[in-house]
Amino acid sequence: MHEFGFDEFRCELQSIFQHVSLFLENHVEGVTFQPQEAGQTVEVRVDAGDPLPDESHFFVAVCANRPQIGNPTFVYVPRAANVLRERERHIDLLEHELADKNEWLDKAQRDLAELDARHRDLLAELERSNRWAEDLNRELEDRRARVAELQEELAREQQNAQRVVRELEADIESKTQWARNVDAEIKRQIEERVVAVEALHHTEKELQERTEWALRLNEEVSQLGRQLELVRASRWVRLGRKVGVGPAV
Repeated sequence: MHEFGFDEFRCELQSIFQHVSLFLENHVEGVTFQPQEAGQTVEVRVDAGDPLPDESHFFVAVCANRPQIGNPTFVYVPRAANVLRERERHIDLLEHELADKNEWLDKAQRDLAELDARHRDLLAELERSNRWAEDLNRELEDRRARVAELQEELAREQQNAQRVVRELEADIESKTQWARNVDAEIKRQIEERVVAVEALHHTEKELQERTEWALRLNEEVSQLGRQLELVRASRWVRLGRKVGVGPAV
């Protein structure tokens, strides 16, 4: 929740506990001279110098409500603190890590080069796409202008078509009326022709009757002519004509 500074840490603890002993914890390098025989006394020597909280890694406090006896300096040297051996291990680990990182770096550089090439290709493709998009935009603007022109032309054509339709409707109406008049005239003429045909039939019938009457009359005249010739040829008529007696035939 919160990382204390040294003075803040001490003041906070002293506000609760009557006795506070503070220790400065540092991880330092050292050199050990340890005899081979076990059970020997270990002597520890620490370089003289004032402990500085600002230069310490951690703060450790021992707090109590009664006085504590002494504040000894404690040094703990683990087996892993063999600096040279640990340094060699660390160097070996670092060399392996460096090799891994170098390999990773080489791979990363290859990937970067590949990505850079792909990036250049993408930039070129993007440039082509941009030019294509600009061409499409220009073509679209041209198409829109053409569509506007066509719409205006269509509007004019529609107006002309409406005018032509109105003229055609008027013409059709006039021609329809003319056709009606012609139809009425034709009906009238047909009726007149029917009457004329009936009159003609009647005249033909009467002419045929008169022709037949004329033929009969002509036949009668022929018969009378023959009879008259017979009468003229008779000797009684000739004799009477000589003596001036009888009708003049």
